[in-house]
Amino acid sequence: LSLHDALPISYFNVNDLSIYSGDSYFMFLRSTISVLTASIIYFIWLFFIVKRLNREHYVIASTIEHFFLLFVFSFIILISGAYESNYKILFLFIVITSTIQLGMKCGLTIVAVSSCFLLGMDLIMVPDHLISEYFSNDIIVCAIFFFTAWPLGYYNKLEKEHIEALEDLVNIDDLTGVYNHRFFQQSVNESIIRAEKENQAVSLLFIDIDYFKDYNDLYGHIQGDKLLATLSSIIKRCVRSKDIVARYGGDEFAIIL
Repeated sequence: LSLHDALPISYFNVNDLSIYSGDSYFMFLRSTISVLTASIIYFIWLFFIVKRLNREHYVIASTIEHFFLLFVFSFIILISGAYESNYKILFLFIVITSTIQLGMKCGLTIVAVSSCFLLGMDLIMVPDHLISEYFSNDIIVCAIFFFTAWPLGYYNKLEKEHIEALEDLVNIDDLTGVYNHRFFQQSVNESIIRAEKENQAVSLLFIDIDYFKDYNDLYGHIQGDKLLATLSSIIKRCVRSKDIVARYGGDEFAIIL
């Protein structure tokens, strides 16, 4: 009786492992290179380009960024087994980040695109006798995407509305409904800096009500307050939406054009 027959020892060859077989190893190598390349491109974009953009351009850049990641993750899924890939959950990362940064509408758009990709891939590539299994599993994955984006986007919307309400309390003059003096000073500095970068001009217009003190003394402060509110509404109707109208102090108004 030999030692091999007496002891229950199982021998294996490392070449028998599927990860080291030719096709699997090549697939693993392609996936790794793709992930590293996409990561490098993403971090270059994030730290060297996006940080230099203003708020308006940031929204556009973030939209492009998320759809680029959507394309990259779709490519990774395709080269790592397509409908058999274990990386389908990567789409959840884009769903979460897009919903937090850009809101529910963008998040649900990402959900719709990623769901169409996964389910369409099942309908096209999965063999007929396996389509029900993969299709039903991917429906569950798509449902996870949706039920992540919808409540996250809803609470993100509530947070933005709450922040905007707080900003209005801080920056809006209660009597006239236009911006207050503090916000005007801040906006002037920002407008000058932006104008210098874009090589544009900044115009300031100051409006003062003549004999306003006499009007208050004659008709009372209540009527004086109504006059200020009426004048501020007239001024807001006469300027562009991007112009800033502020109550500079007392009966004085300032406009940044």
